[in-house]
Amino acid sequence: MDGSSPHSSDPHHRCIHYDPKKLKIISGGVSSRQASASPPQHSNIVRLYGYFYDVKRVYVMLEYAPRGELSKDIQKFNFSNTRSATYVYQLAHALDYCHDRRVIHRDINPSNILLGANGELKVGDFGCAVHSPGSKLTAVWGTLSYLAPEMTSVDSMHDFKCDIWSLGVTAYEMLCKRVPFEKTSERETLLAIQNDEVDFSFIKCGDAVRFLKRVLEKDATVRITAAEVIQDPWVSKHSEASLVQCHAALEDWEVAKGMTGTASTSVCASAPKFDSIGL
Repeated sequence: MDGSSPHSSDPHHRCIHYDPKKLKIISGGVSSRQASASPPQHSNIVRLYGYFYDVKRVYVMLEYAPRGELSKDIQKFNFSNTRSATYVYQLAHALDYCHDRRVIHRDINPSNILLGANGELKVGDFGCAVHSPGSKLTAVWGTLSYLAPEMTSVDSMHDFKCDIWSLGVTAYEMLCKRVPFEKTSERETLLAIQNDEVDFSFIKCGDAVRFLKRVLEKDATVRITAAEVIQDPWVSKHSEASLVQCHAALEDWEVAKGMTGTASTSVCASAPKFDSIGL
């Protein structure tokens, strides 16, 4: 990381990834509680079935998403309004569920969004997530190009609205195949997020532009909520909501049935649906 970073004076700051688009920024230490935190249980969130550890590693048993990261599909395909809006609809439902439970993800981006066997969206990687009962947060977490403006300065204060900005950047990327703010250096990217206007000239759908302006609002107090994203005209008009709701109802029923103790352990040991991942 170059010395010009506005975060470089923070002794707790460390860089996880040097790719400008995927540069992760963390200030503050990682608590054991955060490291072992379970993601909320929802049909559009990757399920955590359990974990175990030895002296060197923690092994996490997660739901397998066979179609991989959303980022790979964005690179390969041109997304229609329907596909983009459907994914936004599912992502907003997952975030609304989290935010209702005072959980802020803080690292929403296409590399942390997985696709299930039927193409359904699954939010993963809760490594930056935090439970925030009320007050705003100051520690900066996230992936550079997806950071909300309120997270780009040393004295930043943020809340769940930072996830909505990241949703907006993800939606923009699905429609344009690029992020709205990406420069040659970390400092330039941070300044662009703070000050530059979004270029909507690549987007021909007026409803999509109006939606993006609502979620990419630099003033977090004006930025809409996840519940408002679900009701947005572009999302409600273009998403395949009925199919999404049907699939979500089935998966939520499966979640409600639950898996505990020996049953989950035996399934994880024998079925290819689960990955064991060393952290």
